Amino acid sequence: MWGLAAPVIRLGGRILECAEYTNPLLGGRYYWALVSLIAAQIDVVWEPELADRPPTPGGWLDSEFWLCGRILEPSESWLRNAISSILDRIT
Repeated sequence: MWGLAAPVIRLGGRILECAEYTNPLLGGRYYWALVSLIAAQIDVVWEPELADRPPTPGGWLDSEFWLCGRILEPSESWLRNAISSILDRIT
């Protein structure tokens, strides 16, 4: 009757930094990217087989993501910057 919502979201943002890594325990390769959203930056990891091409700084990442992690307590200056960033983009 009442199902649980899956922690999945669709996001798109600009790639600020990226790299390819190898898991030292299992040997699997994966990509990592720091992605800039409107008012936040997030770390994203994925298997190379899930992408058409490797990520590049300045490129755009748009996909559905499985969310995991924690939300940090925002500082007052972070909130001011986030609100300013959002207002700059919509005005």
